[in-house]
Amino acid sequence: MNRMMTAAFAIAFLGAGACNQQPAADANVEAPAAEAGSIDGTWVADLGTVKFEQAPDEFSLKDGVYSCATCIPPLTNFAADGAFHPVADRPTYDSMSVAQVDAQSVKFVRRKSDKEAGNNSWTVSADGKTLTNKYTTLNNANGKATSGETTLTRVGEPVAGAHAVSGKWAVDKVGNISPEALTVTYKVDGDVMTSTAATGESYTAKLDGSETPIKGAADGAVVSAVREGGGYKLTFKRGGKVVNEQSVAPSEGGTLASVSFDPRDKSKVSWTARRQ
Repeated sequence: MNRMMTAAFAIAFLGAGACNQQPAADANVEAPAAEAGSIDGTWVADLGTVKFEQAPDEFSLKDGVYSCATCIPPLTNFAADGAFHPVADRPTYDSMSVAQVDAQSVKFVRRKSDKEAGNNSWTVSADGKTLTNKYTTLNNANGKATSGETTLTRVGEPVAGAHAVSGKWAVDKVGNISPEALTVTYKVDGDVMTSTAATGESYTAKLDGSETPIKGAADGAVVSAVREGGGYKLTFKRGGKVVNEQSVAPSEGGTLASVSFDPRDKSKVSWTARRQ
């Protein structure tokens, strides 16, 4: 829906679910410093290590009309009347409702073919400086709901005459994410990598840069993989366009280091994971 929600997805499947996300190395993605080791095993993302590098998100809600300038693609002039309205060019949903709960809160519900795909509740603090996004995802491959929170800090001043969520917001931290959304298993056998998320999505990719579908991915993404330095470079595409590039490599202390880059808006998320 927007980057502050999909940052969590970047963590959830270590890149595969990013929206919120070529075989050759890209100058914008620095492979994590690696030591000899294997990525084989089940890994759980450490939320305390997550770092964001991106421009602030920008929203507007005024006179019953909602817009998101930093959504991909941007969403403009959407009726915030609590009713469901069609939304174009969104891979995981085709309609959405936006409801103004009160002067500080807004609720979003997304549907795909009349089935709920997920929802978000935004609440701005009394001082107007913090926005808390609580979200639930319902379209995981295993059919189980996952949830989490993203906290953002206001950049600049509030927008006069608009709802409290309006303005620019910088992602501060993520938390309270369902364990299943943070867990992924990797196995490399010769020139083949297999990856399975605890939410049910999976792929088996040859390490030659060829594309393979991600089974169960709600956004219909495909992935390609190659060896890169002491780790691996993963490229995710949707509709023939790159939506995420990720470097994964063993790092100091027996952890797994990841950098996820979205070339569409130049946003970057990095984190480490520990073996389960």
